[in-house]
Amino acid sequence: MNRRTMTSLIAAMLIAGCATPSDVAPDGAKPLDVLIIHASGTPVKEKVTAGNVDAVSCPTPVAVNCRTLAEQTALALGGKGLGAHVAAAGSVTDRSAILGARLVVLASPSYFGNVSWKMHKMFDDVFFQIHALGGDRLGGKPFAILIMGKSEPKCAKSVEAAAGIVKACNGSAGPSTIVLGDDSDDQVKQKIATLADQIAAALSQASK
Repeated sequence: MNRRTMTSLIAAMLIAGCATPSDVAPDGAKPLDVLIIHASGTPVKEKVTAGNVDAVSCPTPVAVNCRTLAEQTALALGGKGLGAHVAAAGSVTDRSAILGARLVVLASPSYFGNVSWKMHKMFDDVFFQIHALGGDRLGGKPFAILIMGKSEPKCAKSVEAAAGIVKACNGSAGPSTIVLGDDSDDQVKQKIATLADQIAAALSQASK
């Protein structure tokens, strides 16, 4: 089994909640470089309007949403030789998934200057496990934050909210990117490329 296959297998085990931090690198296998956790709503093909908004499912455009941004980020990181796994916030139910990755990206839409309820639930269910451990907790593990919304000031507050949770668990809130709903395709691609560069730099710095 080659190293890339082993990394993919480990990532699947972590997300399934059946691996522990000690399982992350058996026989010298490379740990998962980046875990990208996204909170994205139910995609809708038409424009999101008052008629199809649902506070529970959080309808979102098909073409560009936090899921597609997470996938684009994973592809950009793969181009840099970094192993990245994309997971929906609701599928991350055990702290070992977060503790086992070298860097974690949190991707969420911005709502009222905060992250979405799906990301909040993951914070409550999983990050509280880490917070309750006490001591070193995340041990300075680097995090990146990706927020999408209509208002840059409110998106900036959403970045601060996510960073606050990371810092409360003794993690390091590093690169952050805001994607606005009216950004052009080229602008989105450039922002994702820049984020991937920053993540690669943060991993390089953390390994020193």
